[in-house]
Amino acid sequence: MANTLQEMEEVRLSKEKIQGICAVGPVFQNTVMMSGTPLGVAALKFNKEVFAVVLQHFASGLDVTNDKGDNIVHSLIKYAYLQPDKLKDVLEMLRFVLHCKFVMTDPIFEEKKWKIRKQARKLLMMTNKEKLNPLQLAAKRQQFGIFEYIMQGEVYHTRESGGGLFNEEVYDITEIETLNIEEDAEENEEEHIKHEQHESVLEYLVHHQTNNAFLFADFMPVKEVIREKWNSYKWWFNGWFVIHIISMVLLSVAAVYRSKLTGPVSRNNTADFAYVVTRNAFVTGVSIIGLLLGLSYLAMEISRVLISRFQFQASSNVMKCVLRHFSAPYSNFIFRIYFILFSLLLIVDCVIAAIDASGSLSGYEYFCLIFAVIVGWYLVMFFLQTFKAFSMFTVLIQKAVIDMLKFALVMAFFLVAFSVAMYMIMQGADTEDDDFNNFSTTMLKMLTIMLGIGELGILFQARHPYLAIFVFVLFVLLTTILLLNALIAMMSNSCTDLMNNYGGVLASKLHCRLQKLSVILFLEGVFPRCICKEVGVKKGKYRYDNNEWVHNKQRRIWARSSVPDHGGTETEKSPDQLHLTHQSQGIVSSIMQQLNPEIKETISKGTRISPAVSTISSFEPYLQQSLSTTRRTDITNISKKNVRRVPTK
Repeated sequence: MANTLQEMEEVRLSKEKIQGICAVGPVFQNTVMMSGTPLGVAALKFNKEVFAVVLQHFASGLDVTNDKGDNIVHSLIKYAYLQPDKLKDVLEMLRFVLHCKFVMTDPIFEEKKWKIRKQARKLLMMTNKEKLNPLQLAAKRQQFGIFEYIMQGEVYHTRESGGGLFNEEVYDITEIETLNIEEDAEENEEEHIKHEQHESVLEYLVHHQTNNAFLFADFMPVKEVIREKWNSYKWWFNGWFVIHIISMVLLSVAAVYRSKLTGPVSRNNTADFAYVVTRNAFVTGVSIIGLLLGLSYLAMEISRVLISRFQFQASSNVMKCVLRHFSAPYSNFIFRIYFILFSLLLIVDCVIAAIDASGSLSGYEYFCLIFAVIVGWYLVMFFLQTFKAFSMFTVLIQKAVIDMLKFALVMAFFLVAFSVAMYMIMQGADTEDDDFNNFSTTMLKMLTIMLGIGELGILFQARHPYLAIFVFVLFVLLTTILLLNALIAMMSNSCTDLMNNYGGVLASKLHCRLQKLSVILFLEGVFPRCICKEVGVKKGKYRYDNNEWVHNKQRRIWARSSVPDHGGTETEKSPDQLHLTHQSQGIVSSIMQQLNPEIKETISKGTRISPAVSTISSFEPYLQQSLSTTRRTDITNISKKNVRRVPTK
């Protein structure tokens, strides 16, 4: 008996030892061993039989984690990011794990199936050491297929009956919403809401490349959050746009007046201006307006730092983070730099102009105002990006600037090389032109020749004209013909990519939606919480949080929209829909297009339809009357395919 107990204890200790195995170290990164645990390795190998054996004999449960706090779902998402060609296998393994299919195939798990199913739901609510749950990690790693699959699961998605005719798809958008959950003062004192760092899925989208960002932006819950937030913020934004335009008009007019001289002035003499700040009422007033505008823009950035609402960093390395912001097509980081530069230029101009007018400083010729006007008018693009007709231009300009930087680096090497060669050849030339007398003017002359605006006759006046002509022809072939055309081709490809038609949805529409999201994040970064728009309704849910299951301690934000049952053929789906997304066409628009003129007239007179709430039940009598009195084929098809009746008790 004692020997039997000793053997059982040894087996138990052996199992505990195996359960504690965790593969750590850089040698296991980017391999199937990155999951760190035996259960995770079996999942990443997509071996379902081994997975069931490991779960039965060695693992403590489905919720086992590695040293980074990643469970098996976290590991599968990271593996799909490293191995994009394995996405189909990853999705199949996720279905196997989250649907607990091993329970149905192996009777050993039958006794504890409810515990296992509870652990499967828990997997999608667990956060790793980066404070990311699987949904946030899938969005951060640009895995839309996994993100969509998780959002369509029971943890984030349910269907509720709406009026007995339609289903309401209800999505948990807590991780999509940009604002974290706050505790209300009137709530029960026993309720405790944590105030931790909250990284929103919407924050990740502005750092995605165009194709991935399009997929996320056209997903129904994401699209609905952006739409509702923009409807709340657009009045603030348009008002700001009007103020900025008026300010720039005044600054431009004042700049023209301030540049006028009292008389002719030589190159080396100090200019005497006719309209001076503090001496002319108009230019003084505009300078004060510019000072206030600059201070407000500067205060806006200071408040952003103090609020620190969005703490997501594209990279832990500062240089990499800045480069990713510049390369991200929808990031507002560049516009934030322009706003800071614009504010500093206005403040410095007003201060120095006032000091110069008092006589303490002389010789200021409004250099800051020159660049302030340029930057201020360019900032109009920040406001125009929210209009669909102009949304593509800001993205195109940003991509073109990146292409230009690459081109400029290569071009600089050729320009320096040929400028040195031409400077050497043109020494002692029989000409009165001094363009080649020093190296700086030689570089400028070669640049103008490259652009086709320079004179070529001077080359024949060199001491060795044929050598000068040969170097010039070689320079033109390598720069004007080769490099400039390569730059044009790069810009053309960028423009084509931006204007591509994705699954019937115009790219400009999705560009506009993503740039509205960029503006939303910009505004919410400086707005106080009382002004910020919070989407959806809050409901108590049974969730896994803080290493335990809790009741009514964490409120979730939900978004509702009236939709039909998923069905119909491919031709019945809306053309305004990406072919890779799993969404249904709005039933309201389909039915209204097919209703008879009498009902159309009745609805157009006094009935208003809201796509975000379930008001369709008010049209049910008209719909039933139409379905009972008409035998049109299109109505019959709608009743069979797009409408599913819920049987009443």
